[in-house]
Amino acid sequence: MARLALVVLLLLGLSGCAGEPAPPLRIAISPWPGYELLYLAQEQGFFTDAGMDVRIVEMASLGDARRAFERRQVDGMAVTLVEVLEARAATSRAPQVVLVTDWSDGADVLVARPPVTTLAALRGRRIGVQPGSLGTLVLARALETVGLGLSDVVPVFVDETRMADALAAGTVHAVVTYPPFSSALEGLDGAVTLFDSRSMPREIVDVVAIDAPVVAAHPGRIRALAEAFDRAVRFTREHPDVAHAVMAQREGVPPSEFAGHLRAIRFADLADQPALLAAGGSIDHTLRELDAVLRRLGRLSGATRLDDCLPATSLTVASRQ
Repeated sequence: MARLALVVLLLLGLSGCAGEPAPPLRIAISPWPGYELLYLAQEQGFFTDAGMDVRIVEMASLGDARRAFERRQVDGMAVTLVEVLEARAATSRAPQVVLVTDWSDGADVLVARPPVTTLAALRGRRIGVQPGSLGTLVLARALETVGLGLSDVVPVFVDETRMADALAAGTVHAVVTYPPFSSALEGLDGAVTLFDSRSMPREIVDVVAIDAPVVAAHPGRIRALAEAFDRAVRFTREHPDVAHAVMAQREGVPPSEFAGHLRAIRFADLADQPALLAAGGSIDHTLRELDAVLRRLGRLSGATRLDDCLPATSLTVASRQ
């Protein structure tokens, strides 16, 4: 009976007026192992099986995905909570977090080369960070552990694709990066990881955020999106060789390397989504903490827009019956 009820809900949400199919749901993603499961869901036909048309729009960076959303080129984006808050501050659009995909659990790293071999030695040094990304937050958290602040270093804006070149050339003394871009740092002479996101538990949260009017108009599609993503997670666990090969090819790394990147990521279970996204829940709390942190860092200004960051009611099923 519970499964029948879910099917009815999906059908109601996926269909608009008779003869008027819902438009494709366009979601911007950028290179990051956790987002690749959305691509996997598309390639394996999981969205189609759920009766929905999802278009994955590939972007070069998190900032590009956010800007595509702000310019109304897409309906949603796979990003961190940082980009959700920045998009709300920069435009009138209202991205709502409808799905928690994963947490970075060591994947985001601060890597340096001699003469810098400790966090304390970063004082006065040039640090490469991606413009308009969470790199500044990771750097700030790392510096805090040794009593330093952003004013004690020289942040240098470096594109993710050029981090390894900048560090190798000595243009910067350290960089903040993440997979797949961090792969290029492996084997770099003298490179040492000084800090990673394991020291920021559940702070770097990856989510799918959809524009509020789209969420309100098609709640059934959000449920189907969550189901399809969860199916991709289960497929990856049950058929790792196949899944890793598909996703690694798109990121341009060997499957074994991609598998290693996934070990530094923790995926959110479908059954946990309602509690995660509830008012006063984990994501609500993290959003408010991040908003305060980003304002202290000068990354956000103006009116706070947090009240409708989460849908008014749960759009994901509590469990598979």
